[in-house]
Amino acid sequence: MKNSVAIVVQRCHSDVVGGSEALAWSYARLLAPLASVEVLTTSTSDAVTWENNLPPGTAVEHGVTVKRYPVTVGRTGYWHDMHRQLMSILERRAAKRQEWTIGHQHEFVRHQGPHSEPLLADLAKNWDRFHRVLFITYLYSPTFFGSLQQPDLSKAWLVPTLHDEPVAQLPVWPAAYQRFESRLIWLTDAEQAAGRRLWKSAAGHVVGMPVEKARVPARAPEQPPYFFYCGRIDEHKGCKRLVDWFDAYRRRHGSQAELRLAGTLAMADPSGPGIRFLGRLTTEELQQQLAGATGFILPSRWESFSIALLEAMSLSVPCLVDGACEVTVDHVTQGSAGFVYRSQQQFDEALTTVLQSPLSSRSDNSQAAQYVARRYAPNVISDRLATILKLA
Repeated sequence: MKNSVAIVVQRCHSDVVGGSEALAWSYARLLAPLASVEVLTTSTSDAVTWENNLPPGTAVEHGVTVKRYPVTVGRTGYWHDMHRQLMSILERRAAKRQEWTIGHQHEFVRHQGPHSEPLLADLAKNWDRFHRVLFITYLYSPTFFGSLQQPDLSKAWLVPTLHDEPVAQLPVWPAAYQRFESRLIWLTDAEQAAGRRLWKSAAGHVVGMPVEKARVPARAPEQPPYFFYCGRIDEHKGCKRLVDWFDAYRRRHGSQAELRLAGTLAMADPSGPGIRFLGRLTTEELQQQLAGATGFILPSRWESFSIALLEAMSLSVPCLVDGACEVTVDHVTQGSAGFVYRSQQQFDEALTTVLQSPLSSRSDNSQAAQYVARRYAPNVISDRLATILKLA
């Protein structure tokens, strides 16, 4: 009989483009040939309110059983008030002001959502049925309360998808997650280093996430030139800053280069002269846009992996990343994939360099493409997972 593996994650749906959700699905698909896999998740695809907009129940998708449970505590104005209070406390930490109690922090996580009492109850009821349980992403209620309710975590693994964001400084995380001991799965060396810095722990294994080889070949960039971004289009992802800086660059330099953004819109529509919002694209459309781009820009300062960046690198597209994000800086420098900027001046200089020296031809065997294939090919990640979880 196959081993039984549960993967606990806050959302799982084709409309969801978030990193931890995509990671959970990719791990489920990789483990399906080795085990009977169940994804335990909630009946929402809306990360703003966690509204129950999907039918609860069980479905089999690509050989993986997905169980969706109703959200019982969503995100409301109460949580936003707590979040503002937390940000104020963290900003004053240097002055050694009073911090939140553990009770306050638990309340914050519960109301941050998506909190699902039925999911937690079913996980507890079926715990003994699973050989392995993977909790994916540290931040949300299913992982936090789902692991806390178990007295014995010896068969459970945590995949934190940790990045250096303000909320990661809360002491409640390492207090809860030290119970996993060395059973942590990190996506990159830089994420593991963040764990050492933020949680005083770097135990576990660096596994990564599978990056599929692009279905389109690497090719010369299209003319007129354009730069590309894909993902959630959100101020918190640095997208407003990207749009403002790109617009300023075009004005100062009289550039005809265009910025194209694809994905889910979570801020005002950025469309304007030289800036195009493409909406949600299919996988093939995304790859076509990447392959034809003069460069790919990732403005986010808080990433634990970045699939889109690695897909651009696999196509040998020059990449520009914000220097505040250790993970993406690590990818770009180790893969010799492009430029790191830490100011608008450096951003402008990188744009100019890429525009003046476009690659006339690109190769699947470039250093950047080799970096991705060597570290993150699906078979490489599958072998690592099987070995660590002892499923081989």
